[in-house]
Amino acid sequence: MTMLVGIHAGDSVWLAADKRAVYKEGNTVVSVVSDDVDKLVEWSGGYITGNGYVDLIDKLKSKISSTNINSTTQIMEMTNTLSNELNDIPLEFTKQTRWVITLCSGTGEVVTPKIGYIEPFSANVNLLPEGKCLVWLNISDDALLMFKSEIEKNIRRVDSFITTSEAVSHYKSLFQQLFKLGSSYDETVSECFEYSVLLSDGSRADSYS
Repeated sequence: MTMLVGIHAGDSVWLAADKRAVYKEGNTVVSVVSDDVDKLVEWSGGYITGNGYVDLIDKLKSKISSTNINSTTQIMEMTNTLSNELNDIPLEFTKQTRWVITLCSGTGEVVTPKIGYIEPFSANVNLLPEGKCLVWLNISDDALLMFKSEIEKNIRRVDSFITTSEAVSHYKSLFQQLFKLGSSYDETVSECFEYSVLLSDGSRADSYS
């Protein structure tokens, strides 16, 4: 299952995902298909990715990336429509599928970056408060709390750095540590990852090298 990390740093939101794809038979991992799968998709308002049932995730990412989205209401309608269309899969698979999305709200000079998650059949985007994070990884609750605590200790606004590139280096280093640790817990997770940032002026960037 894809490892995802989302961070709300106030004047920026960050989203990262590991790049591994595996072949499974039941719950058993038979082989690693690739460690170079792009999982973040850019849409008109930011970025989106997800974990869970791959077909449902990919259908939503494809639909959003090719549509001019004007509101989160449109996104919610898409998720619910696609969830209902895939009625040939067990409901438990649909319920285990979630998406993370970044976006900006506001107009003119007042723009607020946001990050939240969407669940199938949900009526809204569940937004993260400033200074908080989300981590989706198949680990124990205690380990998950450790992950979140470590991330939240390192959350900093971009304007607290001298340059934006320093902020990028800070978060890239943090992600490197997190995905290395995550891969040691779960064989479906790779140390290789990609990430994106959405800033308070509406600008964005992804897959920094």
